[in-house]
Order: sequence, then structure tokens, then C-alpha cells
Amino acid sequence: MQRRKFNQAGFSAIGALVLVAYKQAQALSLGDLAGISNKDASAGLKTALEKGALAAVALLGKTDGFFGNDKVRIPLPGYLNGVAGLLKTWARANALTS
Repeated sequence: MQRRKFNQAGFSAIGALVLVAYKQAQALSLGDLAGISNKDASAGLKTALEKGALAAVALLGKTDGFFGNDKVRIPLPGYLNGVAGLLKTWARANALTS
């Protein structure tokens, strides 16, 4: 009998949590954004993109900001490493002869 009461209480608690989560999700749904015009949404998106671009330029636009950051730099494939070394050597030799 106690087990049945425990199961009923557990299911009631789970049901209440599901109902609260549903109400919260409903409050955050896009239906609540119906009052925002396309002009406002476009302006907000433009501002967010502009701030992101400025932050990226500030982070990566300094000396070794891109090439020194392993999170954003895309290295050459392994089979081109030998060629890269030759090109660097050739460029240095070319700079000396110029």
C-alpha cells in the first residue's frame, strides 16, 4: 500500500514538473514575439552581427591574432608541410636577392 502511495506521489510530482516546464516553454515561444516588427527584428540582428564582427576584428586583427590562435587558424594539410617549408626558404632567399 505504501508503495502505491509513493508511486502516485511520484507521478503527481512528475506531472507538475512537466506542466511547469510546458508553461515556461510556452512563455518563451515565438508567439510572444508577435509584437516585434520586421524592422525591429532586422535592426536587432544587424546590431548583433555588427558587435560580433567588431569583437572578432579586435581579437584577430592584432599581431599574431589569427596565425597565433590555434582555435581559428586553419593549418595546411600534412602532405603540404614539406612544400610550405620550401616556399618559406625560397621566399627568404628571394628577399635577400631583391
